[in-house]
Amino acid sequence: MKKATEKHQDLPLDWPGDEKINELTSRACGLFIWASTASRFIGHYPASRLETILGGNITATQSPLDELYETTLKSAGIWSAPDLLQDFHKVLSIILSAQRPLTISAIKQLLAVSQCEGSISIVPHLYSVLSYNLDNPTAPVQILHPSFADFLFNVNRSGHVYINKDTSHKDLAIACLKRLCTKGLKRNISNLTLAFQDWKSEDLVEDIAYACLFWVDHVLATVNSSIVLIVPYIEEFLQEHLLHWFEAMSVLEKSRETIRLLDHLLRKIPSSII
Repeated sequence: MKKATEKHQDLPLDWPGDEKINELTSRACGLFIWASTASRFIGHYPASRLETILGGNITATQSPLDELYETTLKSAGIWSAPDLLQDFHKVLSIILSAQRPLTISAIKQLLAVSQCEGSISIVPHLYSVLSYNLDNPTAPVQILHPSFADFLFNVNRSGHVYINKDTSHKDLAIACLKRLCTKGLKRNISNLTLAFQDWKSEDLVEDIAYACLFWVDHVLATVNSSIVLIVPYIEEFLQEHLLHWFEAMSVLEKSRETIRLLDHLLRKIPSSII
């Protein structure tokens, strides 16, 4: 709160006063992540956001953290605006299901193959619960605390902002395969001119590298009932780009992983549907 008064000169020096500080402390219930998230949420619009938090009512079945997450998402407009809610689901599905944190640029590329690139504009609305730096394209976007993922993956806690983990992996598997098949992989992807020229993993852009490394993992994480939806993309990939994938995995120094991944894939997909 002291930082808020330093940033917003119109606030009284003793803002918000001991009584409200004590009420905030009580609502935190000893949870550091509650205090951290609340501070980020309040910081941009201190007076109104403080009243929003203190005016919220925690139900008998709702935890203080769930109430705070619900409050922050409602203030961002996600709870009531269909377009924002749709963008929220698309972007958070990638962020929560990714095997490693991705940058804004990589997320945009994966969204682009699904014709949802504009959805990335939702990120600034979520400054209270995400860690990111829009001015640094190499900085990853990730949730601040695992409790936010727990909240979103539980339909009883998050309601209509709920994100289905199985569907997220299915969608990300398809996005990875489409990215690799759409101006992603090709012969001699690193444009080598000499046989003895060194390969460098940096030769592959982040989203291509991610898709090469983890598309199988996302297929394996998909429930069996949804596998049939991915099969057409897998067939196209294996028919057109299998050797290109082998080359890319060599550039990434993961060539030994290819046989293991394909073996797991074969075990996952019933022979009757491929």
